[in-house]
Amino acid sequence: MTESTSPSRTNTSKAGAGFAGAGIGTGLLAFANSLPDDNLIKPWLLFASPSVSLAASALWIWVQVEVANKVQDIKIKLLAKRLRVFLRTALEDKNCSGEHRQKLETRLHELDIIIADRDLGRLRSLTPITSDDIRSFQRQIAKEMPNEQQGT
Repeated sequence: MTESTSPSRTNTSKAGAGFAGAGIGTGLLAFANSLPDDNLIKPWLLFASPSVSLAASALWIWVQVEVANKVQDIKIKLLAKRLRVFLRTALEDKNCSGEHRQKLETRLHELDIIIADRDLGRLRSLTPITSDDIRSFQRQIAKEMPNEQQGT
C-alpha cells in the first residue's frame, strides 16, 4: 500500500470546487442585480463576484483536503494505537516463546519506524508557499470554472 501525505484531488472535488465557486458567484451576481441601480454597493458586488467565485473554489478544495487529511490521521492513530496495544499485550503473555517474542518486538519497532517516517515525510513536505504557487493555483481554478462564470 502506497502512503500519501495528502489525498489527491479527484475529479469530484474539482467539480465540487467549480460548483461551489459558480454557485456563490452566481448568487452574489443575483443579489447584486436585485439591488436598485443607485445602490452604492451594487457595482462593487458585480466587480467582486469573479474573485469571490475563485476564492470559494479554492476554499472548497482546501477544506476537502484538510478534512480528508484529518480523517486519515485519526484512522492511522487509532489503528497504530490498537496495534501497539495488541503487540504489547502479546509480549506480556507468559506463554510466548522467545522466537515469537522477538518477532513481536520487531513488529513493534517497525510500527514506531513507520509512524516516525510518515510524520517526518509530512514535516519535510511542508514548504513555504510562494506567489508563483498562488498564481498557478488561481490559473488552475480559473480553467475549472464553468464557462458562464469565467465571462463575468
